[in-house]
Amino acid sequence: MSATTFTPGPWTRLTNNRSMVHGAGMRVAIADIPPGMSYETQAANAHLIAAAPDLFAALNGVLAFYAAKTDDLAWVAEARAALSKARGVSDEEES
Repeated sequence: MSATTFTPGPWTRLTNNRSMVHGAGMRVAIADIPPGMSYETQAANAHLIAAAPDLFAALNGVLAFYAAKTDDLAWVAEARAALSKARGVSDEEES
C-alpha cells in the first residue's frame, strides 16, 4: 500500500466562502461553481470535500478489520479501489 501524500485533516469548509476548503492552515480545495447551482448544493459539495480525510481514515479502518476476516465480500474490492483512487494509484500498483 502506498503512503498518502495529501494534506492531512482535519479539513473545514470556510463559512464565509462556500466553495473553499482549508486544512493544515492552507487552502486545499476550491470548488468550481457552475451557474445556477444552489447555495445548498455548493455547501453540501464543500462539506463532502472537507470530510474526505476523515472518510479515507474510516474506510481504511473498516477495511483493515473486515479484510482480515474475508476477501469474499464485493465491497472489499470496491473499498480497496476507492482508497487506491484517493492515493492516485491503480489497484495493480497497490498489489
